[in-house]
Amino acid sequence: MPESRPQEIPGRTMLLLGGGATAAAGLVLGLTVLVGGRPGGSPPGGPDATVTTAQVGRAAGAVTVPPVAGLAVRSATDRLAERRLPVGAVIKVPSSRASGLVVRSYPEGGTPVTAGRQVTLYVSAGMGG
Repeated sequence: MPESRPQEIPGRTMLLLGGGATAAAGLVLGLTVLVGGRPGGSPPGGPDATVTTAQVGRAAGAVTVPPVAGLAVRSATDRLAERRLPVGAVIKVPSSRASGLVVRSYPEGGTPVTAGRQVTLYVSAGMGG
């Protein structure tokens, strides 16, 4: 009976197989982290625990951006400072509102953010501005 030898696999094929296996392992790990998988498959606090965004927000130091549209820049800045949100930029925009009033903010009022996040104020330059 003739002696059988295992066939050799070319280097490029080995490289492709190794790269594919690495990519697959990375994908599984990434999805596990993204979905929040844990050993045992239950969420933090046990299988019956419910984690709400409010609980997560408080734990991470999140605050809600206050609505500041229509306020004077100083008043808007004070409201933001009460929630530890510094003003990152003040951008003057043409508007039908009186000059010096906040037209909008980014992030908008009502948006949950991490304390310390800079808020951009878009302020009316009046009709000519």
